Formats: sequence, C-alpha cells, structure tokens
Amino acid sequence: MSVTLAAIGIFGVMAHAMGQRASEIALRLALGAQPLNVLGLVLRHGVALIGAGIAVGLIASLMVTPVIRGFLWGVTTSIRSRWA
Repeated sequence: MSVTLAAIGIFGVMAHAMGQRASEIALRLALGAQPLNVLGLVLRHGVALIGAGIAVGLIASLMVTPVIRGFLWGVTTSIRSRWA
C-alpha cells in the first residue's frame, strides 16, 4: 500500500513539473531536438527530484527517530519480541 502511495506521489510531482515545462519541451522539439534527448532531460530531472526526496526523507527520519522512540513504550526495533 505504501509503495503504491509513493508511486502515485512521484507520478503527481513529475506530472506537475513536466506540465510547467511543457512549452519548453515543445519549443525544444520544434527547434529540432531529438525526442530521445528530450526524454533524457525529463528522466534526469525526475531522478534528481527522487534523489533529493530520498536524501531529505532519510535525514528527517534519522533526526526524528529519537523523538518517536520516546513516545513508544515496550517497542523494540528487532524482529524477535521480548516474550517470544
């Protein structure tokens, strides 16, 4: 479920970003850019956005982990529970 939600979010962000650049892409194609070059431009932009999101998410999760750990009582990070 979370992977589906993440995929929908990534699609939404990419659709919005490319919608804002639609005229630029159309102009590049009209001036003779190869479609594969334009596709590469779009993919590089997408990978950069995804990389930035992963980096920010990792840093934020590492910073928030001690705070969340203080709210959880009796929860361990290991797979085996205390009573098993």
